[in-house]
Amino acid sequence: MDTSKPIKSLSFDGKVAFFFEDSPINHPLGRYHSTLSLILKDIEKCGAPGSNELAFPRAICSMVAFDLLAKMHAGSDNTGKVRERFTQFTQFALGKRGRKQVGEKVYAFRNALHHSYRLASEWKRKGAVVDWRFRLIDDINEQRLMWNYKQSTIINLPSLQKELCQGITKLRSDVKQNKFEPMFDKYGWLIVGNLSHK
Repeated sequence: MDTSKPIKSLSFDGKVAFFFEDSPINHPLGRYHSTLSLILKDIEKCGAPGSNELAFPRAICSMVAFDLLAKMHAGSDNTGKVRERFTQFTQFALGKRGRKQVGEKVYAFRNALHHSYRLASEWKRKGAVVDWRFRLIDDINEQRLMWNYKQSTIINLPSLQKELCQGITKLRSDVKQNKFEPMFDKYGWLIVGNLSHK
């Protein structure tokens, strides 16, 4: 049984609507869901911005969403280009504030969460090791996304989530079919449900 058939039969506009909206498709194996909508639901379940509830998994899910959107924006999932597409999408999402340096810091924060499961990351750059140390705060009254404090970079989670939402809105209004569609077919959907035929 070709489980991807109902998704592949969607028009381009249908795929865009499916990805950016919560519009599940019923299937004998379960229900097709947008990967993005499932990630956003998990973020929401972790607590409201500023609640200080489950901030760590909320940050991880936010970075997963950035990763997914970066693939959709770049139209590529090449292994050696993760940093490049992530920082480019971050610059795109943040607009005028999205300087390359900011994108690289957000990428370093993503690596700290995804690879070391703590708030530190090391990079090799031009033969030297760059040591990134982060502190995560959850303050809705703080507008800044990040700033330096002593030897650390402070990341404000509500501001990060705000930038994520802005990136989603901007990407949807500027979707390029030749980039979005190949990535959507690979990463934009999954089936959730029991694995029994009914």
